[in-house]
Amino acid sequence: SSSDDFNSYYYYSNFNLTDDLLFAARVLEPFLGDLYMEREGDTHTISLNRLELFHVIRKFSEGESLYYTGIPGNYSDFLNAVPAADYTLRIREKDGVPASMELDIHAKIEYESYDGEEPDVMEFRCKASAEAQKASVDCSIAVDRPEFSAWNFRLRADAVRALTDETPRTAPPGGAKIVSTDEL
Repeated sequence: SSSDDFNSYYYYSNFNLTDDLLFAARVLEPFLGDLYMEREGDTHTISLNRLELFHVIRKFSEGESLYYTGIPGNYSDFLNAVPAADYTLRIREKDGVPASMELDIHAKIEYESYDGEEPDVMEFRCKASAEAQKASVDCSIAVDRPEFSAWNFRLRADAVRALTDETPRTAPPGGAKIVSTDEL
């Protein structure tokens, strides 16, 4: 399938939220699942290197109908297309309750250049952390070609939580149009 499937009447008329949520949970399990975490003291870690990521992605691209993976089916082709890839999720707990989280993702993906010369390389990096009072994320996507520098993207966000006496907003802003999910 291609991304066009998402724009088709067939996709929307055959959308099953329960099946799609269960499928998403199966896809995300190797990246977030308790069974994949190694524990050392109060720290739980999932680390996947390039070979482990290949096996996770291949499992789902062969056994499930993913809309698009773009990942080569054998490891030697994967090594050529993905020169770097690693994923780490670290959760620290205090008194049995999660106290902080760190996420680190890095990948370089080569793809055929538009002019047929050397392959283009896209690099993706994301670092995120969260604690009870603060969170931050720093993500970037860069294409290693000077003429594509306008396509490079970086997002940096920091958040701090503090006690307040303000009343939380419980209704949408005035004039907002409310649409039923049946109308989507």
